[in-house]
Amino acid sequence: MIKMAGSVCVYGVIDAPNIKLAKNSGPYNFNLLVHQWPTRAYEAAAQEPICRWIREGKLKFEDFITAEFKITQIQDAIDCVKNGNALKVALRF
Repeated sequence: MIKMAGSVCVYGVIDAPNIKLAKNSGPYNFNLLVHQWPTRAYEAAAQEPICRWIREGKLKFEDFITAEFKITQIQDAIDCVKNGNALKVALRF
């Protein structure tokens, strides 16, 4: 799933102190980016206003998602990302 010189980007707070990575499963040259900001306290504080804005119609979550797929359609999601037209793809479990 990672192309040569591609990136794996993880956003959010990882709840484990260690991350296991089988680097031999990827290509020779790739990037792993872990962005753990905002902190849990800031993210939690932002949840209520964001949910309120969505309920009030001031913010639409659809504006932030290019495509959405069921987890059983994962190949379709991968193809969507590969075609270069997707900004954010959501998988629904």
